[in-house]
Amino acid sequence: MVDRMKEADELFIKEREEFFKQAQNSQQKRSRSEKAIPEGNIETRKFKNYYDNNSTITLAQATNPNDPDVNTYNRERIFVSVERNAEQVIVSNDGTDTLFVIVSHGGEMQWSRERPVYPGENKIYYNVYELRLRSPTASLPYRVSEYPICCTGNSLTSSGTSSGTMFAGSVFAARGNPTRAVININTSGDNTIIAAPATSGQRIRIVNLFFIAASAVGVILKSGANNLTGVMSFAGNSGMGFNGDFNPLQMNANQAFIINLNGNIQVSGFVLYYTE
Repeated sequence: MVDRMKEADELFIKEREEFFKQAQNSQQKRSRSEKAIPEGNIETRKFKNYYDNNSTITLAQATNPNDPDVNTYNRERIFVSVERNAEQVIVSNDGTDTLFVIVSHGGEMQWSRERPVYPGENKIYYNVYELRLRSPTASLPYRVSEYPICCTGNSLTSSGTSSGTMFAGSVFAARGNPTRAVININTSGDNTIIAAPATSGQRIRIVNLFFIAASAVGVILKSGANNLTGVMSFAGNSGMGFNGDFNPLQMNANQAFIINLNGNIQVSGFVLYYTE
């Protein structure tokens, strides 16, 4: 009986020692894990957004270089700055010439085709790793930000420095609604649909165009005296539709939008445009 009690005591002591040994090992593992994060080096990134609200094109590049690595592209290194892709980024052209943008969604090996951002225009890009921007004009001002276009006015307000990341909100200029013009013509030759802008340097940018011809006719779209298309032949009760929200049909500065017909045929429709 005494031997059995002694054995039970020894077993209890052994199990207790094993329990404390395991607890000590577990505590040591937790301590090592906690020391893996240096004190004072913990960052909260959830609310950190990318912005660059005071940039200009460094070097002029008149034509598409077809090479994303040329030094005439300004680089907006979003992933490097915030250590993630941006869900959406707004590019605002604050200058008087066209801005051209290419985008990467992952790494620096694959790039999109160039897309224009016209003066005064804002464009949204999604899932952005990095942007590269060029213009035929050096010193062209532009802005890049994750913060949404939310308000009217022509200024951007922010806290912090002119580029990097910030926590405060921003205010971008909203473009507003396009102007609508009716297409109702039936005369051979040039027909002015939108008059030339009176303000020097302004141009017409068409974002939507739709028309139907009552009978067979040839149509040319023109910017002033300059042809934008060749002769487009339409059968009776046919026509065309154009949606250029992200790539508008642009007239030359201070030139009217004209539709030329090669016959006295009724053509009806509408056009939505900005004058900028």
